[in-house]
Amino acid sequence: MAKKTEKKDAQPGRVPELKQGHYSDGHPLDDLHYLEAKIILKPERFTSAQSFLDFGKPVRHAAEKSDVDYSTGHLAGERPRIREVVFLDTGDFKLYNNAFILRRRIAYEDGFPVGDPEIVFKFRHPDLQKAAELDVRPKIPAYTRSSSRRRPCRFARRSAASACCTLTMWSSA
Repeated sequence: MAKKTEKKDAQPGRVPELKQGHYSDGHPLDDLHYLEAKIILKPERFTSAQSFLDFGKPVRHAAEKSDVDYSTGHLAGERPRIREVVFLDTGDFKLYNNAFILRRRIAYEDGFPVGDPEIVFKFRHPDLQKAAELDVRPKIPAYTRSSSRRRPCRFARRSAASACCTLTMWSSA
């Protein structure tokens, strides 16, 4: 019988410590908040809520095999959420080619847009320190949330750090 090996903590040595600093307005640099991994799914496979739930079975199996937590309990009774996602850039992709992402998301209920659009501006760079030091917060009236995170970047095939600002615009009328 093979001897079972003990699990080692995967964290040490993988995420570099940020050098402390401040933005020009004195606000401290954002810290790394969480690690997130995303996969892009082709929508043709999901023709109903049930087909999406069925997809969860192989995902659960892969998560268990990889010793990754997977939970759907918090989704009990939830309806599928539909969102329109649009990525914006210049004609020659200046944002993307310089590690920036500009995205607009609009939520829909029963086929109609609801709420305010969410505008997200990100600087995604393989150097965590460089991403943290770039202040992406706007200087316009808006509700904003900013965050820093490290995530695998599908197109670059390596991890990239994100400095992210989420805007919800509202009219003053």
